[in-house]
Amino acid sequence: MTGSIAASARRAVAVLTACILAWGLAAPVAAGPTLPAASDLAASGRAIARDGAPLVVLYSQHDCPWCDHARTQLAPLAREPGIGARFAQIDLDSAAPLTDFAGRRTTHGAFARDEGIRFTPMLVIYGPSGERLAEPVVGMGAVDFYGDRVMKAIDQARQRLEARHMHSAARSAGRAPRS
Repeated sequence: MTGSIAASARRAVAVLTACILAWGLAAPVAAGPTLPAASDLAASGRAIARDGAPLVVLYSQHDCPWCDHARTQLAPLAREPGIGARFAQIDLDSAAPLTDFAGRRTTHGAFARDEGIRFTPMLVIYGPSGERLAEPVVGMGAVDFYGDRVMKAIDQARQRLEARHMHSAARSAGRAPRS
């Protein structure tokens, strides 16, 4: 009789453990940090031309743990008001609709292929016409220095945009009639 009670108790514990594990696996997982999905790069280009803040694009894909690390580093930067850049994400393995810098309809995956993106995570910083303004940040490298690498690339992109704006303004001033 005692053996039968012990066996029943073991079965009850096993069933209870299985139920707890199944519930834990079925429970929703808290979402990690996110970046806005790119949707209209032509509109982003117009905004870049207007305010001089480049577009920082994280190329990512599902089931990429290094992409998760990159998002964890980038999401706080994207929310920082004085960062001087806008952020978006494009997923290589996504068929999400996207308007490219020229106003053509495409998808995330097709745009990434057209850009020659094969590795993730990769960070590319774009100007108003879709030109790259800094060397891409490929991979995570040393996780502790990722934010520094990103900020260096953003600073480089902003300097290029500023120089282009100054050159354009000087050219326009040279053509202005003199009184």
